[in-house]
Amino acid sequence: MPINPFETVIFNEGEPLDPDKLNKLQTNIANTYQTANTLYNATVGNQTQAYVPVMNCGYLIFEKLTANKVSRLPFDPGTMFTGTPFVVASVRSNFADAEQITVSVVNLTSKPEILCMSTKDHTNVRVEWIAMEKKTVS
Repeated sequence: MPINPFETVIFNEGEPLDPDKLNKLQTNIANTYQTANTLYNATVGNQTQAYVPVMNCGYLIFEKLTANKVSRLPFDPGTMFTGTPFVVASVRSNFADAEQITVSVVNLTSKPEILCMSTKDHTNVRVEWIAMEKKTVS
């Protein structure tokens, strides 16, 4: 990146063009181009591969949760993944004051399941999930 600071160049209306001002403007443009080019070519951690996200999402309905008991439902994150995807799950249902609902994703490499537990009895708890993996672009 250039070390030269950008200099303000002001062209007043009606005054003749000053070659020094034009040179400063040209230097500013060159520095801007060099800075942009350096940033464009720089990547995090000298990354040499391009990646795109592969995503799938869905939801499960836990029809009945018993207080303080773990309920399990299997889910299929999809067949588009070549490895083990990252999965995030979240509760999307109304629940009572002082009620706590815990959601976990387990067994991603074999039989994926979403676990849900509530501090109170609850019905029809909707849990939404998103699975994601980065895929190398060749």
